[in-house]
Amino acid sequence: MLKGLGAVWTEQAATGGAVRFTVANPGGLDAHEHPWAGRLPGALRTAGVSPLAVVLPN
Repeated sequence: MLKGLGAVWTEQAATGGAVRFTVANPGGLDAHEHPWAGRLPGALRTAGVSPLAVVLPN
């Protein structure tokens, strides 16, 4: 799903079987300036991912 958005990310195993994804924001864009940040939570749900948290730049 992230690849389809053109994202670059790292992933790290977290407690309880969770995985933490850190998505690069090299332009330092705010959420309203970013081309797909606002669509990310819905895209995760559509992909069957149940996020514990989504933190977007402000």
